[in-house]
Amino acid sequence: EMRRLGGADSPAVQMVVQHPELAELVLPSLRNDYKAVETYRYQPGPDVSCPIVALRGDADPSVSEPEVRQWGGYTTGSFESREFRGGHFYLDDNSREIASLITERLR
Repeated sequence: EMRRLGGADSPAVQMVVQHPELAELVLPSLRNDYKAVETYRYQPGPDVSCPIVALRGDADPSVSEPEVRQWGGYTTGSFESREFRGGHFYLDDNSREIASLITERLR
C-alpha cells in the first residue's frame, strides 16, 4: 500500500524496506490509521470555529483537490487549501516550506 501511495522510490517506502526494524515500529500506526478511516462515521454537529489549513500532494492518488476543499465546510473560521508537488508522501520533499507555513499560520 505504501508503494501504491508513494511509489517504490519514495524515501518513506525505501526506509521501511531497507530497515525492517522500522517497519515493525511504523506498521502498527499505519494499521490503526486504516482502521480509523474504515470505521469512522461522521456525526453531524457544530462546526469548529478555528481556521483550517488543508494540505495535499498534487499527485496523491488517494486525495483529490475537491475532497480537500470539503474541509472548508467544517469550520466557521477561515479555510485555506495548499497543494505541494508530490504524491502521498509530499512531506518528504516539502518539509521546510510546510514547516514555514505552519509556523506562519500559528503566529
